[in-house]
Amino acid sequence: MTKTPSSLIELFATFRTEEDCRHALFRHRWPDGFACPRCGGDHTYPIANRSTYECSTCGHQTSVTAGTIFHKARTPLLKWFAAIHLLHYDHSAVRSRARAATWRPSQTAWTIAQDRKRRGGRRRVR
Repeated sequence: MTKTPSSLIELFATFRTEEDCRHALFRHRWPDGFACPRCGGDHTYPIANRSTYECSTCGHQTSVTAGTIFHKARTPLLKWFAAIHLLHYDHSAVRSRARAATWRPSQTAWTIAQDRKRRGGRRRVR
């Protein structure tokens, strides 16, 4: 597991592209290598131009964002990562809407804050 960036500068140095974010999600979601959510198979191949993987055993297609707060989001992962970083590391009393006003989209920060409230501050375990 890689070191978590402690500042926004480190975050943007670590995650320069959407592909960097997707690779980090892949390593976080499947630290011991890919495991098909349907059959548990460990062999996969990427589907070109779709950011999707297909299980070689059963043919099930999945992505690194499937079943997460990023699923079907149109907001780039880099903005999600920045929003999560700010919500996690910014311990000031500034509300998420005020924090998000300094960068767009505010919907991202609001969505993350609502998800955290709905889960009662508990981390989602995958």
